[in-house]
This record gives sequence, C-alpha cells and structure tokens, in this order.
Amino acid sequence: AASVTMGAAKIHSAEKRVRSGYRRTNFGFLVKLMVANPIMPLVMIFGVFFFAFSVFEYFGENNRGVEFFVESEPEQAIVYLKARGNLSLPEKDRILKEAEAIVLAHPGVESVFAFAGAGGLNQNTSGAEKPKDTIAQIQLETIPWENRRDRPELDGNVIMKEL
Repeated sequence: AASVTMGAAKIHSAEKRVRSGYRRTNFGFLVKLMVANPIMPLVMIFGVFFFAFSVFEYFGENNRGVEFFVESEPEQAIVYLKARGNLSLPEKDRILKEAEAIVLAHPGVESVFAFAGAGGLNQNTSGAEKPKDTIAQIQLETIPWENRRDRPELDGNVIMKEL
C-alpha cells in the first residue's frame, strides 16, 4: 500500500527525446575534408610546416634572451674573525662580542649567529674553507629584499663590503 502511495507522489518529467542519426564533430568534419580530397593531406602537411617555421621565425626576431644564472644580492654571509697568537676562549669571546655589536649595529642586518672557537656550524660555506687563524665566525642574514628594495645603501653587496 505504501509503494502505491509513494509512486503516486513521485514527480514525472517528460521523457527526453533521443537524437538519432549520424552526427560528426568538428574534428570529424576536418578528417572527412582531409580524406575525401587527394590534395588536402599535402596542404595540411604544408600548413603544419608553415606554422612551425612561422613560430620559430617570430621568436627569432623577437628574442629577449634567457638568463639562466641571474645576478642576485647575497642574503646571507659569514664574517670570519682572525687573530694571531694562542688566545684563550674568554679572549676570543670578548673579541667576538665587539665584532658582533658592530655587525648588529648595521641597519641592513636582520639576525646573526656568532660563535667563538673551533665549534659551531661548518655549513653554508659554498665549498670554501675558513681562513687560517680564524678565532670566531659570525653568520648573518640581511633584511628581506622586499624591505630594502628602494634603499641602495642597503644593497646586499654594499652591506658585505661595509662589514
């Protein structure tokens, strides 16, 4: 009884009309045009070669070049502190604190990591070895480029020369 009642409440829509017959897509019309005409395959081959040649010709005339290794400012640097003689760790630390204060006072430096002695991080040297008589290192990061873009005195290369 419930199925009869629910069946009566069901909304019946009109049946969709089925389109029958042979229909071609745009690609089908193109294939028919090529196959039905004996000259069209040659025309299509010529058209493809002409298009490819035109593209190369256009880019050859309007070439702006490609730069694989762009010039960029340094965002990180390492300051090596050198001193002669056999210094104790407190003496090295005192010299390091003076140098660290100089580096931190520069307006283009965002953060530093400093350590005295032979320890610390021996990474991010790009394959270079530290100089002889190195007693300490200060690794620094410059402020982000977006924040110093309009200030030429805070250029990464200028900061490295000043420090």
